[in-house]
Amino acid sequence: MSADAGAQIPRAGFFVARRACPAYRSFRDATNPGNVTTTIDRAYALRGQNAAVATYYLVEVPEASPSQRWVAVECGVFRTAGATVPPEPTRSPVPTPRRTVGHAARARDAVLAVSWQPSFCEIRSSRPECTSMTAGRFDATHLTLHGLWPEGAEYCGISPAQETLDRAKRWDRLARVDVTPSTRDALARVMPGVQSHLDRHEWTRHGSCHGTSADDYFRTAIALLGALDASPVQGFLSRRTGTSIDTNDLRAEFDRAFGADAGSRVTFVCERERGGDRTLLTEMRINLRGTIDATSDLRALILSAPTVPRGCGRGVVDAVGLQ
Repeated sequence: MSADAGAQIPRAGFFVARRACPAYRSFRDATNPGNVTTTIDRAYALRGQNAAVATYYLVEVPEASPSQRWVAVECGVFRTAGATVPPEPTRSPVPTPRRTVGHAARARDAVLAVSWQPSFCEIRSSRPECTSMTAGRFDATHLTLHGLWPEGAEYCGISPAQETLDRAKRWDRLARVDVTPSTRDALARVMPGVQSHLDRHEWTRHGSCHGTSADDYFRTAIALLGALDASPVQGFLSRRTGTSIDTNDLRAEFDRAFGADAGSRVTFVCERERGGDRTLLTEMRINLRGTIDATSDLRALILSAPTVPRGCGRGVVDAVGLQ
């Protein structure tokens, strides 16, 4: 059953995806176990909608767990139960074009996912990057890199064996990413998850579809994070550490930092702390559109991107250390 089942109004028919969009378990909290996205031109059985004038449809995604997911209505079109719908995408054991690596960054949609690490570690305190966190470390007071996710493609040019390991979260057994020592040092600072081999996972699932080398991919992600951390957004979060904030206020800060309506391109992820009653702001997912490389202007990429649901409405910007 969907986490937002209370909001459901039953509806029959099909939802035909026209964009690769997140398929949420809870659209209120922007939770998406497995990071499931819709497949363009695929028809999904419709189970319901969230309101009389729908902003989200509840669809069936058989390969997802749980299988019932919420998708924003602007990501596709509704078809009645008797309508002709396009066939399911052909599944072939032979690698398809989605697994083909390009040679240079190209204009595309992507998501820059960044974390507020103290909130992340409040919930996952046993992770190596969390047990080693100190108040003086970069990730205690700055946004950190989760990943850069090209839309509509995963596991490009990745062997089935490596994909299987990744999906099983055996990231320690994935191939080491091929980056220069300077890039590796920079990643260790801004992506503390490398201590849990997050860099291997991000390259395997997402970076392989960016169309460049691993070094170029991570240097691009590091540069984009640097531009975000140099903006007033980071200062806003630092000043409010330990307090609960309305994510509309954070969207307004994106507007001030990057231009009018920039905040409408950002989805916020909040999670409930274990054994407590606080809801923590753990992540921001920033929509981008354009040619994405280490020299790209973050402002232009954000303002060119489509708008997205806000996600969670309020969360605590946690301080370092277990509360």
